[in-house]
Amino acid sequence: MRLRLFLAGVLVGVLVAPASGRETWQMLRNRLAASIDTVLRLGTSA
Repeated sequence: MRLRLFLAGVLVGVLVAPASGRETWQMLRNRLAASIDTVLRLGTSA
């Protein structure tokens, strides 16, 4: 239930964001890539 609400909030946020759709998707892609890098770094350091 919380995941659905979170995803709905993200979708609404993307739709009403002041930046263009292309810039928004690039920002989300870059943030996802940074998150994956962080998780991989944490996984390899343990």
